[in-house]
Amino acid sequence: MFRHDPNEKKNRIPTELELEGLRALALSQSHIANFLDGEVEKLQSSYKALADRLLQQQRELEATQSQLCATKKLTDSLRNQRSAVKMQMDELRGLMHPVRRLPVELLRAIFEAAMDIAESKLKMAVKLSHVCRQWRDIALDAPRLWSQVSLRPFANSDSFWAEIIPRMKTIPATVHIEGIKERHIPLLETWRLSTIPNIEKLTLGSSHALTAYSIYESLFSLPYMPLKELTIVMEGDVDVLGEEELFQNVQMGHFPSLLKLAIKGIGFVSFGPAPSPTITTLILDGVDGLDMQQVLQFRQLETLKLIRVIFCEPISLEGLVSPTIRFLQLGASPLFHEPWAAALKFPELHSLYTDDHPNDLFVAFVMSHPTIKELDCVINEGQLAVYAAALPALTSLYIAPPFDEFVDWMEAGMSSAPFPSLKVLILADETTLEEFEEVVCARCLPSDHPRSLIEPPILPVEELRIVLESTAWEDAPWAEHELAQSASIELIPYILEDDLYCAVLCWRSSTGKLTPFLFGLPKLRYRSGCTHFSSICARRCTTFA
Repeated sequence: MFRHDPNEKKNRIPTELELEGLRALALSQSHIANFLDGEVEKLQSSYKALADRLLQQQRELEATQSQLCATKKLTDSLRNQRSAVKMQMDELRGLMHPVRRLPVELLRAIFEAAMDIAESKLKMAVKLSHVCRQWRDIALDAPRLWSQVSLRPFANSDSFWAEIIPRMKTIPATVHIEGIKERHIPLLETWRLSTIPNIEKLTLGSSHALTAYSIYESLFSLPYMPLKELTIVMEGDVDVLGEEELFQNVQMGHFPSLLKLAIKGIGFVSFGPAPSPTITTLILDGVDGLDMQQVLQFRQLETLKLIRVIFCEPISLEGLVSPTIRFLQLGASPLFHEPWAAALKFPELHSLYTDDHPNDLFVAFVMSHPTIKELDCVINEGQLAVYAAALPALTSLYIAPPFDEFVDWMEAGMSSAPFPSLKVLILADETTLEEFEEVVCARCLPSDHPRSLIEPPILPVEELRIVLESTAWEDAPWAEHELAQSASIELIPYILEDDLYCAVLCWRSSTGKLTPFLFGLPKLRYRSGCTHFSSICARRCTTFA
């Protein structure tokens, strides 16, 4: 076979057969060329149509964009008009609102009520004064809104006081300043405390004992203030300092109208020979080496609270008598571990609260004070009959399980039910459901109740309270008990001074009238660090009828 045409480069005459093949090939190529020309014409026509269509759509898009821009401008204009109309409507509604017609005195009363429930008094006053011009005029002319100031030292505080003090006018003011350091002591005058016309309650807190003492001394450099309550607090641990560096010979003569004095966390405190004759409440917390003879020099003292106090032995046993003290609270203060405590005499003592384990000296103290009507202490087994004989007029009692002596008093050797005048009974939080049932049947149900064990003339207690931890109060098993369903029950949470929560399950035997339980609450069980209830946390109140 030939790899190439041998006649390729030769000039020869094709045969007839070759001519016929060439003619057929030329005809076929002519048809193809004509077909392609037709297709090109069609494509050119389609391209022109698409180009014309694209041009038309571009023109329509430009017109649409112009219309859209004009529509947006119109929409923005309408929105602005709507906002203006809405603002005018709000202003008209505000002018027509009934609050506009409230008398100034009523609005001021509402503002003052809002201050009572506000956590930050000053912030609430500022918010009320920034609502409108009318409210601002009323707020600035309401001195009670600006009479409770609680803050920490800050720069340019003199300008702050210059604004606040004129708003207080002559209303009794409450001032709380905490976090004071040594460098802030000269600023007490800069803060213009001396220009406040009437400071009724003053609390000054420091993180150092020497600073706290310097605060106390600096108060004497200020002009006379009609203080009724003074609190000096050392925040944090007490420094180990010499007694000569701490509160010695505390004099209250500079405050002749002082009714309440609280010194907390200072360490060593001693009082001068002539303390204030007007003080009725004395609170000492975290004090070492306290001389009770000095404390009892306060001739008008009615309430004495001693928390974490270490006592020193008095020079003599004379002068350990107070005819005015009615309320005594001991928290982690081993007063009755001192032999000289046997000489203490409070003939008008009404309420006694202690978390210390009672010893023979404490029992003897209780027996020698039959005036006690409220008792909150740990009662050892076998001592209930002793307390019942010594305190026949007791109206409020805290007891912890077991309750055998209280419920089955005959087996305990008592001739009648203990504490016939009892009105409030407080049970410990470890009370079980069965123990709750025993106590309710023994002292809470009226005598005509089928399950009542009360024998006339004993009357059922008016209130049964159970102190619970914050995590347990929602799961209290007593609430669903059949005996609880026959009376009114309140489940009220409280907050302790050291931010620990507890709840009080209050069972009332009187179903006819449910009196508010938010006022006059007797102090409940005191543990170390839980000195007393300082405020009420209104988380929830559930009533079972």
